[in-house]
Amino acid sequence: MIQAGAQAARHYDDHDVWYRALWGDRLHHGLWQAGVRDAREASERLLRTVADAAGLAPGVRVCDVGCGYGGPARWFAGQTGAEVVAVTNSAKQAAFARAATTDPRISIVHADWLENDLPTGAFDVALALESLAHFADPARAVAEMARVVKPGGRLVVAGWMAGEVVPGWVERWVLGPIRRTGESPGLAGEAEHRCWFAAAGCGEIEVARFGGQVGRTWSVALAGAAKALLTDRLLLAEALRHPLQAWWLALSAVRIRLAYHCGWLDYGLFAATR
Repeated sequence: MIQAGAQAARHYDDHDVWYRALWGDRLHHGLWQAGVRDAREASERLLRTVADAAGLAPGVRVCDVGCGYGGPARWFAGQTGAEVVAVTNSAKQAAFARAATTDPRISIVHADWLENDLPTGAFDVALALESLAHFADPARAVAEMARVVKPGGRLVVAGWMAGEVVPGWVERWVLGPIRRTGESPGLAGEAEHRCWFAAAGCGEIEVARFGGQVGRTWSVALAGAAKALLTDRLLLAEALRHPLQAWWLALSAVRIRLAYHCGWLDYGLFAATR
């Protein structure tokens, strides 16, 4: 995931072992709709939904803002034929993505999105898959997405967001800790997202909500991480070296699952034309 600043990048590098145990190389939610049998299918259902919203097709140039380990970029290129420039400011994620990527249609860029030097109007699409919440200044991140997209191009943002009704105690004891533990200062509601798009000069904004269809991802991820602790020596060694780190990450995952169940967290897919 891409973030605005070295501190956030260090967070993901420092927790690299845990994030890969929870998410694998995709580093995003799955869409648990009818007919989906497992986490891989749920992940691909979400990627297909994002690709359709973005209009990805052979020859379309897309900038993947916050590419993580490059799993989505590889899927987008392989399944739609799009040409992908994937950006992350995590050194470990960039190294992994480069080592795992052989498709010539994909370029991995290690850079801070807010300080990138990509050309203006160079892309047909800019998309941010579960990265926008990690920016301290999401409005600026969306503005930068609009800058690199040519007139008439698409901006697509998919990710978790605050629910419509969040009691004060939930903000303090649930969402606040989720923001801090996951380095997600930009976690906000639908109204804020709309404002960011409007300020970036986008026209009509299409919004779809999937909060009730993504929460199960956390139950599956927690179960997978618990199983991995029994079989993965590297992960077990990490837990023994940093038990408090492991505890806080596990507690945050439980909070997130609860927040989805109660509607305090939602998941939005925003698409607009520049």
